[in-house]
Amino acid sequence: MELLALASDARFLNVHRNYFERQNVRFVTYTGKGQLEEFPGLMIFIPIECQGQLVSPVDIWRQFLAREHPEKRLAIAGVEAIEHHNYLDLLALPRNFFDFFDNLKAVDAEDWIKLDTEALDMEEKMRRFYEGHGKESVTYTLSKISLKIEILSTRLKETGYQQAWEELFEPLEGETVAYTEEKWKELHRRWGHYVSFFQYLPFREEMLEVGRLIAYVSPFFEHNCREEVLFTQLESRKNIDRIFEILDTIKQEYAP
Repeated sequence: MELLALASDARFLNVHRNYFERQNVRFVTYTGKGQLEEFPGLMIFIPIECQGQLVSPVDIWRQFLAREHPEKRLAIAGVEAIEHHNYLDLLALPRNFFDFFDNLKAVDAEDWIKLDTEALDMEEKMRRFYEGHGKESVTYTLSKISLKIEILSTRLKETGYQQAWEELFEPLEGETVAYTEEKWKELHRRWGHYVSFFQYLPFREEMLEVGRLIAYVSPFFEHNCREEVLFTQLESRKNIDRIFEILDTIKQEYAP
């Protein structure tokens, strides 16, 4: 049997390699959602260590699989003393792995029990990413920036870029940094802090696209949207709308 494996540290697999080989089980490292069609299930080795923090992406993965691939099995493995129907205790491995696998509870089962672990639930990390520490969430800020870019596109049909820029982006009296420039820098900082966590989530490809788009359009925002040539060349309106669309969709599904 071949299964997908999601882990932050290969030691979990290396230490127990002989056991799994005797059980005729081989693990393939998870790299993207396209693999899910090829394997009967996924095993997540917890905790995931990222930026010195111990986190668990299990609940987000269960939600995703229940929605998109309810036929797939989800197993969780670790060394904590956890009582859970889909948990494999690596310190007390079963005599027959296939018996364990065949008895895994379906990901869309109504009586699925939330995993109780000492690691921080990745759902909480997602909420922190979206809500931040201020009054404005990521999607709220992006929606305001998107609206300004939309208005800019409309005004350019009626007037020159400099006039439209002064109306929308020029810092107000007493401000040293305009709202859009400041909020973009804040988004960039927040993204840099959280991006490494996203690689362990089922929507990693979408988040990678967001990261590429943020990097791509950043030159336009770094100088408070002053350069018309960058606005045009970087397709700023289209790409900002795409960033918002991806992040808002993920928020609605996994961090409401």
